[in-house]
Amino acid sequence: MKETPLWVQIAVPFSILMALALIAVGWALDVTVYRIALAIAAGEICVLGVSWIVGRRISRPMQEIEAALEGSERVGISQSGPKEVRRLAHAVGRMLSDVDAKTKSMEEEKQRLVAILSRLSEGIVIVAGDGTVVMHNPAASEILGASAESSGKSRTLAQFASQHQIISLWKRCKEGKTTPDDGIQLKRGGRFIRITSTPILDLPSHCLLTVQDITKMRLADEMRKDFISNISHELRTPLASMKILADTLREGALEDRETALRFLNKMDREIEALVQMVEELLELSRIESGQVPLKIEPVPLTEVVLPPVERLHAQAERAGLQLQVDLPTPTPTVLADPERFPRVVTNLVHNAIKFTGPGGRITVFAREEADEVIVGVADTGIGIPREVLPRIFERFYKSDKSRRSQGTGLGLSISKHLVQSHGGRIWAESEEGHGSTFYFTLKKATGTGGPS
Repeated sequence: MKETPLWVQIAVPFSILMALALIAVGWALDVTVYRIALAIAAGEICVLGVSWIVGRRISRPMQEIEAALEGSERVGISQSGPKEVRRLAHAVGRMLSDVDAKTKSMEEEKQRLVAILSRLSEGIVIVAGDGTVVMHNPAASEILGASAESSGKSRTLAQFASQHQIISLWKRCKEGKTTPDDGIQLKRGGRFIRITSTPILDLPSHCLLTVQDITKMRLADEMRKDFISNISHELRTPLASMKILADTLREGALEDRETALRFLNKMDREIEALVQMVEELLELSRIESGQVPLKIEPVPLTEVVLPPVERLHAQAERAGLQLQVDLPTPTPTVLADPERFPRVVTNLVHNAIKFTGPGGRITVFAREEADEVIVGVADTGIGIPREVLPRIFERFYKSDKSRRSQGTGLGLSISKHLVQSHGGRIWAESEEGHGSTFYFTLKKATGTGGPS
């Protein structure tokens, strides 16, 4: 096998080569010129040595400066070398310290901004001019239903929120055709959402989308409308009846004493119904505003349940119903206002009597839990439709089946606020055509009378 020759290339200054050539010639001719060449070569070698030493003193700190500027982690810069190099190293070190301080400040500011945005109940989405979602907070992802994959920073608005109305709103914002008061409302998964857009002046072509869950506001508005409608109905019926009776009396019924007395008795009942409605409205308003002083004290559960049941027992018998009580033994002691809280049991039992047909059964029962007592009123009546069950505790609310029944429609609302004023809960379970069960809770009392 043929060997390949090894070539080595060495770079030497030309003056040294000339000096070495003169030395060789002078040595061969035995002349003094080689001494001159030898002196020149020696001088060159000294100059090279000094240059190498000086270069090392300059190049090392320069390399450190370069490493400090390019590296992600700061390294120490030595203060060695010539005066100019030391001044440069000092200036670079001070500049890097300022950059690190500003970077740290910006990072802290970013963390504070992220912390604030993550705790906002409103959704915030910042969209760039090309449609990329630059920033968003968790509330925006939750309200808009964005998945973890689609909520990445590199996603477009169309991938983050697929509703075309949102994309159209962003396009109008980018073109400067929207104001902070402009917005859209969407219904998504039973929730009402309002979205507004605002151009970000400091970031050209960027838009800020604010996402709000206005479900509670819409429900409150619907409740207000229903309240006005229901109270108008409740007032219109007795007032119309009294107007008819008064017109009939004016047209000659006054001359018939028996008929006049019958009409006056009807008018009296209608007036009593209106007075009861006004009193219950005032009581409900006082309870809601906390103006009703409650004297909550330890009382046996029987003092809360049995008196109202006994008062309504005769009414249940006239309706052909069985009314029974099933309380635990020994009777637990609860924290309640003995004068006001029986109103809750009265309202629930009276409600069960109204909506249970002859031959039905009403049971008032209780069971103990860890720190509370759960009381229930179960009936075998007509039941409550599933779609209206969440609204039965609203004031004046009546389902279609109960619209013709007597009463103000305030009993359940008063019961709810009384139970909540005692720190308890109230709810209902029902299946249409198979009866209903209303539950409420009371806190247990300890031996010293405080809550357990």
